[in-house]
Amino acid sequence: MEKGIKVQSQWWRPMSRREWLFIAVIFVAAVIVGSVYVLTLDNESPLVRGDTVEYNEIAVNLVQGEGYAYFDPPQPTAFRPPGYPIFLASVYKVFGVSLLAARITQAFLRAVTCVLIFLTARVLFGTRAAGVAAVASVFYPFFLYYHVGPVAAEGLYAFLLVLLMFLIQLGLRRRGNVLWLLSGAVLGAAFLTAPRIFLFPVLLVMLMPMAMSSRKRAAVCTMLLVLGCGLVMLPWTVRNYIVFDRVVLVTTHGGYDLLAGVNPDYRVWRERDERSEIFQEHSRQVQGALEEDRPSVTGMSVRPREDAVDTEGYSVALRVLIDQPGEILRNIPFKLSEFWKILPVRDGPHDTFLYRLLWIVTMDLLTVLGAVGVFLTIGQWRYTLPLVLCVLSASLVHLIFTAQHRYQTAVMPFIIMFAGVTVDWVIRRAEGYVRGARKDAALAA
Repeated sequence: MEKGIKVQSQWWRPMSRREWLFIAVIFVAAVIVGSVYVLTLDNESPLVRGDTVEYNEIAVNLVQGEGYAYFDPPQPTAFRPPGYPIFLASVYKVFGVSLLAARITQAFLRAVTCVLIFLTARVLFGTRAAGVAAVASVFYPFFLYYHVGPVAAEGLYAFLLVLLMFLIQLGLRRRGNVLWLLSGAVLGAAFLTAPRIFLFPVLLVMLMPMAMSSRKRAAVCTMLLVLGCGLVMLPWTVRNYIVFDRVVLVTTHGGYDLLAGVNPDYRVWRERDERSEIFQEHSRQVQGALEEDRPSVTGMSVRPREDAVDTEGYSVALRVLIDQPGEILRNIPFKLSEFWKILPVRDGPHDTFLYRLLWIVTMDLLTVLGAVGVFLTIGQWRYTLPLVLCVLSASLVHLIFTAQHRYQTAVMPFIIMFAGVTVDWVIRRAEGYVRGARKDAALAA
């Protein structure tokens, strides 16, 4: 295997002045690209999409002293995970309630993520592969489209995932315990931002003993990871228990999301952007159970407790899973295509030749190069395992829950890192060929 793609090749070497300069250039370039993109958007019109409206309203209520609340009048909620609304409220607290300020801040956050991509890939694969990954991240259009433009959690979640991988990579190479405690804290923050991460730590804990020098060390690191995660999540879980008088770990949105994900007419819903009759019938089952079991909830005149809706949503979704597994399995290929979106959207508002070409030379090309990079680094699987597990777990979770391409962009930084390995490998092969040709020419002379 080529020297440049060995995991431990450059992780301990101090950063050179050239690397520090490169990091500065990457950060500035990412800020400029993100800010220019923000200025092309309408930063004055009110938000209209469901989750963006909810994130924004919760953040505004936090700033105005109403607490973590939604609806009119504001009522305590856990329908949306707290990570992103708290981040957004921090921006509003400093700059005022401003969509422009939120997006510019997200442009800076994306720039930090690009730097972390470089640092993580450098630890894993060396400077050149890391440089390729960082440059690709700066100009990757779907990071702009999903991480900077929308008032949504994907940009913050991607930042937390890359930071988590950076800390884990350092933790795998050093004997100290602090890095694993910090990794757990970042994992907890990621949980509070996007609970769909839940499968990753399960797989990581199961396979960590294979990647570490001893089972004892793996057990210690696992306990520190769980401790750090628990310490971050505990205050929110306690708050939810006080509000709902039951344990709600992160959010009351999971039941609805699972119910939508196991909808046998899922493809009809996603392609036509409308609720199918089957999904509406399942929703009526949830509402009917609430009215029957909780007489205080009469029709729609009184809003049902969202924790009760969440529980009943899980119950109906599990019945659908048991009764119609074949229909749900038939939706899996479509969900994979929705998550990875190898083919650009057709017959949509962006269906132009330039858009399709941009999709192919960015999303598709990087995905193919990333897959090759995973193969090239298979000999270093102990170190690349966390990255692969993160991508794999995200794909698996969205085979059951709802799947959208914007969710995939949170793990795309890891695909881009592996793509950098492939480009580095090609360059090294080309350099070797040129050196060989020059040597043969010199011998012939």
